[in-house]
This record gives sequence, C-alpha cells and structure tokens, in this order.
Amino acid sequence: MTNEQLKEKIKKDNPYFKDFDIKDYQIWDFISFNEEKANCKMCNGLDECKNRKKGFEPVIDSDNNVAYTRCKYMRKAESLRIRQSKLNSMYVSDKLLEIKFDSFNISTEKRTKCMKYARKFINDLKNNKYAKGAYIYGDVGAGKTYFLAALANQIVDEGHEVTFVYFPDLINDLKDDFDKLNSKIEELKKTEILIIDDFGVGNMTGWVRDSILAPILNYRMSDLRPVFISSNISFSKDNCEDLLNYLYIKDDKDDIPASRIIRRISELCESLELDRK
Repeated sequence: MTNEQLKEKIKKDNPYFKDFDIKDYQIWDFISFNEEKANCKMCNGLDECKNRKKGFEPVIDSDNNVAYTRCKYMRKAESLRIRQSKLNSMYVSDKLLEIKFDSFNISTEKRTKCMKYARKFINDLKNNKYAKGAYIYGDVGAGKTYFLAALANQIVDEGHEVTFVYFPDLINDLKDDFDKLNSKIEELKKTEILIIDDFGVGNMTGWVRDSILAPILNYRMSDLRPVFISSNISFSKDNCEDLLNYLYIKDDKDDIPASRIIRRISELCESLELDRK
C-alpha cells in the first residue's frame, strides 16, 4: 500500500482521525494506535494485555502525536502496591485487609459509638492531631477484627502506615524462632500505627508480658504512637479486673507487673465495647 492508502485506512479504521493531517512519519504510529486501542477495548486485566508496553494504552497528545499512559489496570496495580507497602499484615489473610466500613452494621448504641470513634480518629489523623488508639472488647463474633480491618484500610487510604498483627500467631512464631524476636519487637514498636488483634487468646506468660508486650507499649507511649487492641477480655477505666487477672501470673510476687501493662493500655487506648449486631 502507498502512504496515501495507509492514511485512508487509518481514517477508515478510526473516524477520530478523519480530519487529521497525517504526516508520513506518523503513519505507523497511528496504525499501532488503532491496533492497541482495539486491544484495550477487549482487555480484562494486565495478564491479558497484548500491547507492546504492558499496562499502557495509547493516547493522542496536544501535538497530535501518539503517546502512552498507564491504563486503568496498571493504575490499580500500582495503587495496590503502594497500599501494600503501607499496610503490613502479620499472620492475617490479605482478604481481610480489603474490608471497608460500608458493610459495618451500626444497629446498636455500642456499635454506633465505635463508628463515631473511628470517624474522629480518622479526622484527627487528617489534621495531624495525635489521638489515642482503642481497646476493642466484646464476645466472639461481635466483629472486632472486622472493625479494625476496616479502620486499617481507611488509615492506609489517608496515606499512613499500619501494621496489623494477629497476636496468637505472632507469639507462636517467636517461640519457634528466637532469632526473629528483636527485629519483630522493633518493627512493632516503631510502626506508625499498630493493631494487635485477638489479644488474650491462650495463657499469659511472664515472657510474653514482660519481654514482648511491655517494651512495645512502653516505646509507643513514650513516642505517642497509636495502638489498637482487640480482645474477648473486658476492660474499662472502671473495671480492669478481668484484664488484670489475665496479665497476672503465678510467679508474680505482687500485681505490679500486670498493673504496669494495664496503665500503659489505659494511656494508649480508649476502651470501647463492641456488641453483636
């Protein structure tokens, strides 16, 4: 085909170019444009991309030349990578960390109070104001993990870093590999916002309380870094007996070590009860 025939074909294949004065040097760029635009229309994801530059779609720039921009699937993948870099989940299903507050039920007074707290925390975060974390307690199935996962996602959406750790598995992992101990504790001490899920499952030991929990809470209190804790063990400023009993171990001479943890939690966290919907 001659150049003129190719130009006519380009305009026939894509009416957008009907009034274009196509230069000879642009012919193959526009042919590629039409081919790759057709690929984009049929594409359902990065894995299916047939374009020369995977994840990029052709566009016409202000000078009527072909340029390339990230397609919606590439933008979504990049957004997910940024999100994953800010949301560090330890021993938690990745699917859990896709949860949003859209489906959080606020049919009871206590659930409404938790939701109001979450909104206030996010608002304070937006305004660079320090806000306490929360100790969320309630029966099994109340939705404590769901609530904290939704909160974690919203915090990340605001551009902040979160570490979400399932506490029983963390302890089991550290028992099996003491080489991880210092690095894990440092990570949990220094992450911007820490979420400890399912605290209170299993028996408390002096090692867990004094060598893991205490240094994490002490550091975060001194550096004003928010902590969130979910637990089946009730705790409030007026009633800390259940939590005190859990933190007290038989080798203690008194309740001072347990009381220190209680005091740190009180300083770092508001107490919120979450009931069933």
